[in-house]
Amino acid sequence: MSKVLLVACMTGLLFAMERAGAAEGKAPQEKSVADIAEAVKPSLVKVIQVGRKGMDGLGSGFVVRADGLIATNRHVIGDARRIRVETSDGKVEEVTEVFASDAHLDLAILRIARKDLKPLPLGDSDKLRQGDRIVAMGNPEGLAYSVVEGVVSEPQRDIEGLKMIQVALPIERGNSGGPLLDRQGRVLGLLTLKSARTDNLGFAMPVNELKKLIAKPNPVPMSRWLTIGVLNPRVWKPLMGA
Repeated sequence: MSKVLLVACMTGLLFAMERAGAAEGKAPQEKSVADIAEAVKPSLVKVIQVGRKGMDGLGSGFVVRADGLIATNRHVIGDARRIRVETSDGKVEEVTEVFASDAHLDLAILRIARKDLKPLPLGDSDKLRQGDRIVAMGNPEGLAYSVVEGVVSEPQRDIEGLKMIQVALPIERGNSGGPLLDRQGRVLGLLTLKSARTDNLGFAMPVNELKKLIAKPNPVPMSRWLTIGVLNPRVWKPLMGA
């Protein structure tokens, strides 16, 4: 092999090594909204609150563990109500247990009798930056598995003493409990609140708070959950000593 050819080969090898090293230091490539929606949809669910007259409420949720754990908002499930979960394959499952809940954080984790679910990867909400591009999915106004994109307006907005993620994207009834995702498809938070004044102002509970609930659950079987709040003293006022 000639010296010229050897130098050329070595130069090409060094160039390839430099490119590989540079690639290792780069952040993961962003996925398109279409690719994220396709990947996330099998993990999305409808959370159905069942009252005396049938369906009394509809929210969103997503799979956090393959053995039947579903994350949503606490306000989606209510008190003393049966809860059902409809998975993306159209099957409707009864919730057997409220695996964990926190009314202050407005978070809940439900259990259904399925062992074949596809969990979503959980990201790190502490690493969010203002202006990060995001994607959200859920069931706005009952329109199942809808997707929308936006940006993070403020990663840690103080809302009544809670640090929430302020987002610039539309949130409607039925979106509550749905996942807020980064552009790699990792969950950053749960859609929780919307502005009553404007369409593109919403708030999500950070996913790092959800991780704490998963690590330290406070399970309640449905037989007991159905009695919680039935005689809420704020609603029931004794009359004439009764």
